Amino acid sequence: MTLRRTSFAAERSPRPHLVALVVWGAAVLALGLLAWTVWEARRLDRLAAALSATADGLRHEIAALEEAEGRPSAEAFSALGARIERLNALTGPRRVPLPRLLEALEEAVPEGVRLAQLTYAADTGAFSASLLSEDETALPEALSRIEGLELLSSVILERQLRLRQGDRTVVQYDVRGGAS
Repeated sequence: MTLRRTSFAAERSPRPHLVALVVWGAAVLALGLLAWTVWEARRLDRLAAALSATADGLRHEIAALEEAEGRPSAEAFSALGARIERLNALTGPRRVPLPRLLEALEEAVPEGVRLAQLTYAADTGAFSASLLSEDETALPEALSRIEGLELLSSVILERQLRLRQGDRTVVQYDVRGGAS
């Protein structure tokens, strides 16, 4: 008697309907991705054409404005300068411009100190300022920095106050001086 060699373990066979479903799903996904890519490319082409047309229109407008107005001549510049000089003479002599003074004060005032009030007379150069800080030790540094500014000819500490604001104490320096 001869024995036949057999295996009693079940063989796994691929399930054709599951494989077909996965292949169809991948195909549908790829087709959707392809359709979206084509649609997006066409949309970007339309957008690029519109932007190009807008840029061309703006270039033509700039060219038309340059032709209509022309470039100012040296004589026009000197006439404008003379007119500005006459207008400045009407307002009288001026000291440091306020924006320049504000910029210098902002750079001079250290962290933790606030510029609470500023008055400035551009014709005389006189100014007064109030500096506030919760830290009493920050104000002397602020005062020495302000005294060191080249724009100012004099800086005088008028008074020092301690103010109670609720449960905290604030120190105020009132400073006056002149800008050169």
